[in-house]
Amino acid sequence: MSDRSRDLAGKVGLVTGSGAARNLGYACVPVLAAAGAKVVLHGRREQELVELTEGLKGQGQDVDCVVADMADEDQVKHMVGFVVERFGKLDILVNTAATTAHPEDLDVAHLSVAAWDQSFAVNARGTMLACKYAIPAMLEVGGGSIINYSSGTASAGDMRYTAYACSKAAIHTLTYYIATQYGRQGIRCNTLAIGLVRTAVNEAAIPEPFATIYRENHVIGRMGRPDEISEFVRFLASDASTFITGQVIPVDGGFFAHQPTTVQMAQAMGGGVK
Repeated sequence: MSDRSRDLAGKVGLVTGSGAARNLGYACVPVLAAAGAKVVLHGRREQELVELTEGLKGQGQDVDCVVADMADEDQVKHMVGFVVERFGKLDILVNTAATTAHPEDLDVAHLSVAAWDQSFAVNARGTMLACKYAIPAMLEVGGGSIINYSSGTASAGDMRYTAYACSKAAIHTLTYYIATQYGRQGIRCNTLAIGLVRTAVNEAAIPEPFATIYRENHVIGRMGRPDEISEFVRFLASDASTFITGQVIPVDGGFFAHQPTTVQMAQAMGGGVK
């Protein structure tokens, strides 16, 4: 088996939404950099973004950063232009930038228009804009890999977070269209439908009784780890995945792999899901 420890050597990547230390976007930056890529971090809070970037540079990683509002077309265009100017090209786009669920993102009858617009402005519009300006840059070098972050909330209904889930579902359709429109020109586009991952933010936001329910519904019996998402991003960014495009790939510990009644049935039979 060939050594893939430097399988991104010579490639340049942009990771949107990576300007916060506790999120999944940032987690994939050192993984891509360790595999040989030059990486630009994107964020909205300049001070934290610069501090994270300087920390990675101090570890010997070839990284830089750019501030942009993902809902603003001119700023997104500048963001992509910065990457090309700084490192000469763009091979990899990882779209992780997203807005969290709005407090008024409820069931449809009680959903505020502000919540709907906020979710779509960043999650759907922002992802589209990043792709819109990354694609021409990738075509200049014969292609590239786009990896979008989505969510299992788009895979089935729930009692709230309607706008957030719908905006994530829009990313799924965008993925199909980009893969179809640019596949023969060397651009691949895939989306990760990510399950619940153990981050500091989630641990603070999810009460333990709810966390227990989530764990019981993952067939592997636990939540995900950030590195498990990051390593899959590395694979999709590399030439090891050149036959994979136009896919929405669940990375969720089997959360949607079982019947809705499985956990309750197992408990009724005297045990948890084994």
